[in-house]
Amino acid sequence: MSFLNDLLSFARRLLKLEDSVATNAMEIRALREDLKNLTEFTQKVAYAVKRHEERQSEQKERQANQHTILVQKLKIELLNLESRLNVRLPNSFQVIEGGGQNRLPEDESGA
Repeated sequence: MSFLNDLLSFARRLLKLEDSVATNAMEIRALREDLKNLTEFTQKVAYAVKRHEERQSEQKERQANQHTILVQKLKIELLNLESRLNVRLPNSFQVIEGGGQNRLPEDESGA
């Protein structure tokens, strides 16, 4: 009977192992699905981060270009203003440089 008991014991262990293998297989499938979902999510996040960085770079470039354009416009306007002031001011009102300071010429009549 010992052989029969050993055979029954072996059969029980085999069935338990079969159940364990099935359980493990289901867990492996679930883990694979989780891994697949995590991989897809990670790829989406990586794409979103890359796109965000590209947009920030484009925005910085646009801002730098706008800044350059505004500086150029300001220079042009200052040159236009300087040109208009040089044409409109008579010689007696032009600024005289001297002593490191700009000043108006002194009135020659003594007033």
